[in-house]
Amino acid sequence: MQITVILLLLGSGIQAGQPEIKRPVRGLGESGSARTSRGFEGADTPQVGLHGLKPNLRLSGDSRLKEGERDCVLGIVESPDHDEVIALVHRQAFSDRPGKANDAEALWLPVSNYLMVWGLRTGRLRSVTDLGGGMPPAFTFCEAKRTLAVKHAGENDLRFWNLDTRVVRESWSRTPPFVSPEPSRDEIDCLDFSSQGGVLAQGGTGAFAGVALLDGGTGKDLGRLSRTVPCSTVCIDPTQRFVAAGARDGRIRLWDMQGRRLLHLFEVEMHGLISETRALAFSSDGGLLGSASNDGRVRIWETKTGKLVRTLVPAEGRGAVVSICWNAGGTRLAAGGMRGSVSLWDIRSGAEIARGFADAAHRAEAPVASMVFSRAGDRLFASDSGGIQVFSLSR
Repeated sequence: MQITVILLLLGSGIQAGQPEIKRPVRGLGESGSARTSRGFEGADTPQVGLHGLKPNLRLSGDSRLKEGERDCVLGIVESPDHDEVIALVHRQAFSDRPGKANDAEALWLPVSNYLMVWGLRTGRLRSVTDLGGGMPPAFTFCEAKRTLAVKHAGENDLRFWNLDTRVVRESWSRTPPFVSPEPSRDEIDCLDFSSQGGVLAQGGTGAFAGVALLDGGTGKDLGRLSRTVPCSTVCIDPTQRFVAAGARDGRIRLWDMQGRRLLHLFEVEMHGLISETRALAFSSDGGLLGSASNDGRVRIWETKTGKLVRTLVPAEGRGAVVSICWNAGGTRLAAGGMRGSVSLWDIRSGAEIARGFADAAHRAEAPVASMVFSRAGDRLFASDSGGIQVFSLSR
């Protein structure tokens, strides 16, 4: 399950024995029609059957927040018994710059990171665990292992928290693989567990640039897919056939996980400019890869052929799309915007079937940094300014 840290608002990856990729597949703002083996025809986004998406429950944040503090939900996971929702939350404090009284000159400074648990039946916050750290960390949940892996900025340790006991069960030291000219830039920026936790993918900058695969149980290095290009998001597909990574150069790379071969290289362009990828997510069968970008579009790529099969554009453009998620059947995709919008699409038809806001106040400073469908597909959990909105969905 891949979750990307949004608020911090691969070279080529081809190694010896890998085929050369002569040109990237480009995902443009307006795509022509395409028919693929999965039965898609056309790449437009028809607006049919659109209705308002309204939350029916809000999981409120920590009532013990001090004046001038705010919480931001970075990642969400539902418990196996559907009784709890667990979230990684980053806390910030408002602080004026010295000698500046203007609000425009104010800073939000990091305070700490927390693991929060809510009961779904009552909607009440059950527990808050301080994980430490300052800036939003690189992290990933593994539902099969009931584990949260966290890498705090400026530290070399990966900590693995037990989601049931809320204690650290083990730590791994991740030293840079070589001495870089700028050690301050050596950071692990993104993590993702395979569905059963057997493999952990790691991406970053500096000496940690590119994508490395680790044994999810021992931390043993299983090999690197790329070594030089800074990586901002990484994702392992649920069937463990593919690994995808979004680089800061605007390209998305897709590898064969077992053979360690680069299969496809995608570029996302708008009006000749590279549009940075903010989030990646695979469908449950690994057949489709969704990518969310700064240009406000969600692109759907077919992993087998590398074709762009759909470009999803919300009818009300509201800035960058910063989070996406698939339902268990791979028939629906939800997207969250930088300015609080939530959109729901039927992937087969390409229709945007519902739209709304995660933040009831429509506050522009509350990006939907994380989203996840319930296991049954009847609910959608979306972060807002300090809590989680729960949307009930029709089947």
